[in-house]
Amino acid sequence: RLGTDGGADIELLRAGDRDDGLHLSAQAFPVIVYPDRSPHRLLFAAGAHPEVRVCVAAMAGAPAPAPWRCLVDYPDKVEQAHVHGNTLVLLSKRDRSNGRVLALDLAQPNATLADARELLAMDPEAIVTSLGVARDGLYVKRMRNGVDELLHIDLDDGTQAPVPMPGAGTAGLFVASPRHDGVLFSLQSWTTPREAHVGAANTPARNLASGATSPRDYSGLRSLETEATSADGTKVPMSIIHRSDV
Repeated sequence: RLGTDGGADIELLRAGDRDDGLHLSAQAFPVIVYPDRSPHRLLFAAGAHPEVRVCVAAMAGAPAPAPWRCLVDYPDKVEQAHVHGNTLVLLSKRDRSNGRVLALDLAQPNATLADARELLAMDPEAIVTSLGVARDGLYVKRMRNGVDELLHIDLDDGTQAPVPMPGAGTAGLFVASPRHDGVLFSLQSWTTPREAHVGAANTPARNLASGATSPRDYSGLRSLETEATSADGTKVPMSIIHRSDV
């Protein structure tokens, strides 16, 4: 508690050999997350690799130590996890290098990763890079040919809908909150500096007018995302930046 002697702090977790059933290595970085609007809390154990271990425990009784149920280990190649109510959402790259999205029902006391359903299958042309859970569902960021795209997935019925982007570019910031609908993201292109937007499924993004500025005027330039065919027939993504009068 803020303002009290640190010697009274409660130790919730510690890396290294302990008789707590978690068996965290000394090199692990444990993090506990208390999500909004969920009866579960999450434990992540990460390290110098993209994969994480994921364990869950009931929110009741916090911050006193509670038994953790570990559902994901490093060989499962899960890189991100979020919880929405009783639904655990996972970004997995096991046997799917571009990533797929799984959902596991935590209301089932004996549920394992093998019971997870697939929310989003792997797209051979798009790499899933980030997930965000909002009040109105799941938002997914994917990169296709170097350009980011956003997708909304309804966690109740699994329906998917695109989030219209104001242009082609890279979405650096990507934040969703269980307290709000939609997703906050930034977009930067070859000719446009980083700008902040709020987007949602099938809804034009709203520019928050709080992005970066440029010392130059690039209004006379245009960018084109296309492909070039190499000698062996491989399609190679290519960006062409040109004057608008060319």
